[in-house]
Amino acid sequence: MAPAGGDMNDELNSNVSFESSRGMAILSCFMDAVVFLLGASLPGVCFASGPVEYTTSILNRIAPGDVLVVMALAMMAMARGIKLKRSGAFYCIALLMSFFMAFYRGGWSVSVANDSGVAFAALLMSFLYWLLGFNISRWPYLMRIYLAGIAVGVLWEGVIVLHDYYLPMGRWFVDKNPSRVRGTFRGSGQLGIYGVSCAGIMLSVAVALFRRRTMKVFSVIMGLLSCFIVFASSRRSGLLALAIWAVLSICCLFFWIEKQHRWKLLLGLLVSLVGLVLLMGFDSQSYLVQRSFAFYRDLTDPNGFFCHQLRAAGKNISLWFPFGLGVGRGGAIADGREFHSAYLALLVEMGLFGFAMFSWLFIDAGLSWWRAWRAKGRYQVSCMLLCFLLSAVVYMGHNRVHRSRGFMLMLGLTSGASVSILAARRRKNSSCAKESRSE
Repeated sequence: MAPAGGDMNDELNSNVSFESSRGMAILSCFMDAVVFLLGASLPGVCFASGPVEYTTSILNRIAPGDVLVVMALAMMAMARGIKLKRSGAFYCIALLMSFFMAFYRGGWSVSVANDSGVAFAALLMSFLYWLLGFNISRWPYLMRIYLAGIAVGVLWEGVIVLHDYYLPMGRWFVDKNPSRVRGTFRGSGQLGIYGVSCAGIMLSVAVALFRRRTMKVFSVIMGLLSCFIVFASSRRSGLLALAIWAVLSICCLFFWIEKQHRWKLLLGLLVSLVGLVLLMGFDSQSYLVQRSFAFYRDLTDPNGFFCHQLRAAGKNISLWFPFGLGVGRGGAIADGREFHSAYLALLVEMGLFGFAMFSWLFIDAGLSWWRAWRAKGRYQVSCMLLCFLLSAVVYMGHNRVHRSRGFMLMLGLTSGASVSILAARRRKNSSCAKESRSE
């Protein structure tokens, strides 16, 4: 006897829901694999077997990791939906405005299209990395998967950097400057940004979010390895940012940790200082030592590169103020060279509005951790992330971090990681309360 109509509809609905749930489970598993692979392959985002010169070809600027980012965003949109913060939406508007401003200022020509097209593609891709990082940070489970991937990526990139730094005659990847190590990146500057970003994430968010002690210890080791990556890249601005972050974090944490544990913090600081002195004292004539001692002189030298670009921006302020010259057009007033300072690049190319919208990304990330701090969340990680953002503000003074895919991804992670950490903490407290009531 055939089943009634209602029974047939229930059976069909159950089959549809089962197929839908199974499809979503497969999509979720595939997305987890893509996110882990993206974190592990982040050092290969700008992979180059040899030194690469700047190119205006968009196809040559596409990184292998860009495909993974687009795939992850597409799967996340289908499985969980994509959330865009107001600060990110306004920054995207600023990018589009500065792209059209380049043609308005420079005219419709092939050279303007090449320069502005490449710069806009790089900035837009960096924004997509930020968007992916923010949406990953909304889910604690997905955040742990990605952090595990980052740790694996730091591990294999650190092995390459250690080999090339201590065995310079047999380097696997040679930089244009033989005194610097670049790893798998196109240049030592990109390697330095990667090291700074991973150190900030591994030594704060990863330690707070991982549950197992082994993973926490592994995160600390990978964070210290990231610091060595910055050291090996011989980028003074990166080392200065790490030094500022370390000093601010130690000063803050000293007052919040329990008194019986303060000696551990002081001991760790002493060991780090001794290790740094020994590391730099082994070769006082090394390239990094000489560059570090000349850092202040280079910044204040009237004929130096930094002062030259600062003067170029000041003398031609009537050309770019207040709307900017357009993305990729900064070289028009800087002798054909890009601005090395993110502040100058944002002001000259994207104007006051673009500069304000990018600053909003930083402020929004800082406010999220400040709110977590005020909500009696994780004081230690909140303190370290706020100090890291402050050091990144200094880092921007001599580095174009707004064009770095890795840095923008880390900035997106920090923008929403406070929600994941507080959610995981509340879940842990509720489970502990249930266990105590059951007992």
